[in-house]
Amino acid sequence: METTTDGHDAEIDAPCTPPAQVIHSDPFREPPRAPKPSERFRPKEALIPSIHWPEELSSVTPTKRRKLISPDSAENRFGPLLDDKSKRPRLQSAPQGPLDLLNRVSYRYTPLDFSKSQIRLLVLNAGSFEDEISCRLQHFSFDSNVSFDALSYTWGDRSSARYIRIGDSYLQVTSNLEAALRHLRLRSSSRTIWIDALCIDQQNVQERNHQVQEMKRVYGSARRVLAWTGVAQVGSDQVMSKMGAVFTKNVEVSHFNMLSLYALTSRSYWSRIWVAQEIAVANKAPLIIAGTQSAPCSAFNMFFSEFRAGLPPMASFLALRDRFRNEREIDLASLLFLTAHTQATDPRDKIYALLGLAREVDRDAIIPDYSKNFEHVCKEVVRHLVRHDRNLKI
Repeated sequence: METTTDGHDAEIDAPCTPPAQVIHSDPFREPPRAPKPSERFRPKEALIPSIHWPEELSSVTPTKRRKLISPDSAENRFGPLLDDKSKRPRLQSAPQGPLDLLNRVSYRYTPLDFSKSQIRLLVLNAGSFEDEISCRLQHFSFDSNVSFDALSYTWGDRSSARYIRIGDSYLQVTSNLEAALRHLRLRSSSRTIWIDALCIDQQNVQERNHQVQEMKRVYGSARRVLAWTGVAQVGSDQVMSKMGAVFTKNVEVSHFNMLSLYALTSRSYWSRIWVAQEIAVANKAPLIIAGTQSAPCSAFNMFFSEFRAGLPPMASFLALRDRFRNEREIDLASLLFLTAHTQATDPRDKIYALLGLAREVDRDAIIPDYSKNFEHVCKEVVRHLVRHDRNLKI
């Protein structure tokens, strides 16, 4: 049984699954030929209303006009409309056109009470896969022992805007986060999740500074860490299905398509710096999710010992998790070396994202402060490591 935010027991509900196929008419069909100037003023046609296309379309050839209204150019105005591979219209939670945006009210955050160790949690309302994503944000204290999941994911392309409903308002999210919410949403009951992009007011620097220091506690207190690696891709369903059965069936490495396995464990998710902490501090083995399939990360660990060379990026994060669970803290210099291959949207996070795994002396010396530039933060780190470790190998 699963407990809802209202305190009532509810049956465990399966996440929504996307429809097999969505068919739409072509929204980019070429418009009728624009009338020539000589045709607009013929006396016998004076009673027929003239058709005036926008200047950018009326003065170009049909070939150029087709490019102007192609799916690629439309994405810049309305957000991604077509699936990258199939080139079929993408399912969207709500119309993304500019007229619709004008009628939307942006969500306004209520400040957290830091003295009560408050965090926000997203309550994802029940719905089918195609429904508009509807949520609400609520404040909770760590002392309330509320049950929640914590989402680990990568923000993805910020230019691909989507909108989700928060009460009577809207918040903008990336297409990758919207896809995660659609796949994680339950059909008949709500789901409580902590998501950094939504549960932290990203425009409030003071709140960001405070909440970054609480990240270790958030992911360590979560009922389960959900590692969303992205939507299903070629071969990923088969890999995930077999990984989910390794503890109940006799599954060997030879049963896998190794190209699909390596592609799954080398996704861009595994290059994100914050994943190191989110995976390492989880109490239970994080659940790795790709599309509609999932498997515990411990299942993947069993297979990496079979790789003689060329370990995928995922392996380094799982190895760091094992080391942290044994040592409980790691010196910052070692963490910087072990995660040198990772990336961060904000370069300061290359340091701040590791503090939850670092020694207490490192956490006391380096306090997250997003009002400082990256160069200033790097100087603080170097100064601290040289003084404390008395070692110039940084």
